[in-house]
Amino acid sequence: MKKIFLLSVLLLCCIGVNAQGPQVGDIVDLGGGVRGRWLGDARNLGGSFRPDVKPEDVGQIKGVIKSISGQPIKEAQVVIGGQFFNRSSKSKKDGSFSIGAMEGMYSFDIIAPGYKRLSLFLVIKSQQTQNLDFTLEPDVEGAEQMNGKGNTVLCTDAGFTMKVASSHPAYKDKTLWYLLENSPMVSISSNGIEVGESSVQIFFNGRESRAPIASLKAFCESIKIKDVMVVKVRKNNM
Repeated sequence: MKKIFLLSVLLLCCIGVNAQGPQVGDIVDLGGGVRGRWLGDARNLGGSFRPDVKPEDVGQIKGVIKSISGQPIKEAQVVIGGQFFNRSSKSKKDGSFSIGAMEGMYSFDIIAPGYKRLSLFLVIKSQQTQNLDFTLEPDVEGAEQMNGKGNTVLCTDAGFTMKVASSHPAYKDKTLWYLLENSPMVSISSNGIEVGESSVQIFFNGRESRAPIASLKAFCESIKIKDVMVVKVRKNNM
C-alpha cells in the first residue's frame, strides 16, 4: 500500500509582552526600519505581527534563472526569508522572475528539480530594483532535457508550504532526505536540522520525531520522494 508522507517542520517562536509593553493595534518599531502592528501576547493570541507595509518601504529583485548551458529554467522557485517576512516567486518560461519585500537582509534560495539549490544572503533596499541573473548547476544527469512541473512554495509570514512535484523525472529514486537538503531556508548539519538560525522539531504525518540526526537521516532515506506530498515549515506559536 502506497504511503503518502506529510512532513512538518515547526520553527519554535516565543514572543512575550509585559504590562508596560505595546497595546493591541499599536504600531511597533522593530528596528532596522521595520515596523509591525502588535496583535497581542503570544501566549493568548499567537504573538503575530502584521507588517505595516508602505510602498516606499518596498524594494525588488528581478532577473533570469538559467542552466550552465544558458538554457532558461522555468518554474524555479525563488524564496526569500527574513525575521518577519517570507516571500516566494516562480520563474516564467523564459526564466525571468521578480520578487519584492520590505527593506532588509534576507536569505535567498532558488530551487528547481534536478538542480543544486542556490543559497545566499541579499539586502533589499526600499524603492530600488536590483537586476540579478542566476545560474543553477545540475545535480541530475540530463536535467536540462527534463520536462515536468516544478515544486510550488506558498509563503506566509509564519513560514511556507512546499507542494512537492513528486512525479518529476529528476526525483526518480531520490529520497526525502535529498528533498530536505534542497528545500529553501533549511540547513542540515551533524547537530540537526535548522531553519534560518533556529532549531526545529520534525513531525511525520502529525507525529513528532525526537530521533537523533543519524536516525532521522536513515528514516528519511527510506522514503522516496514519489511518496511525499507536502513539506511544511511554520512557526509554532507558544
